[in-house]
Amino acid sequence: MKKGSGWGTGAQAADTILSQAVVGNTVFTGNVAGEIISWNGQSIGKRTKAHLEKVNCLYATTNFLISGGGDGFVYTWIVNGGALIREKTFSLKGEEIYSALPTAISVCEKDGRILVGTRGGEIIEF
Repeated sequence: MKKGSGWGTGAQAADTILSQAVVGNTVFTGNVAGEIISWNGQSIGKRTKAHLEKVNCLYATTNFLISGGGDGFVYTWIVNGGALIREKTFSLKGEEIYSALPTAISVCEKDGRILVGTRGGEIIEF
């Protein structure tokens, strides 16, 4: 194991990694500060503020990334190298959802449908 560079010095709670996914040759990690970080080998490439709270889960396909956050939102991202472009937004807080605890803890995609597991134990399909 080797520590990545660009991480700063000392223990930084904001850099605690909670999730990871790989798109092509790029590794993306989600942290407790709501950022998605792209990596170039062991070096930090780009930080993208993705959620208002922690990035609990990431899911990758060949050309896009899905993130789920503690803020109750799920986003799809177009991956352009190490850069991310937000494409779609899904809310777990909508009246039609009625989630007991609208926090995304897992996400995946199957046949164009996005499945989200919530902290309340629900599985929601978008």
